[in-house]
Amino acid sequence: MIAGLDISTTCTGLTIINDKKIPIFVDYYKLDKFDGLFDKADYLIDKLVYMFIKYGVRDIVIEAPLEIAKGTNAKSAVMLNRFNYIIS
Repeated sequence: MIAGLDISTTCTGLTIINDKKIPIFVDYYKLDKFDGLFDKADYLIDKLVYMFIKYGVRDIVIEAPLEIAKGTNAKSAVMLNRFNYIIS
């Protein structure tokens, strides 16, 4: 099984596909109810570990981190990249 993650500090998406590349699980986790970055990370890691064990995930694909470009809010980009690092 392969898990794909779209990580954000407000909502993180998870898709698990089987060996035939058919989605068998698709869901998202709302994180905006948590105040701190580490509270969000603790909650998300617990959920992900449970799902990875349940479905026998052996590979994980994570969306590339946000690059800071002209017009991008640098503070948001740094926060998102930090959260990506914690979850990864």
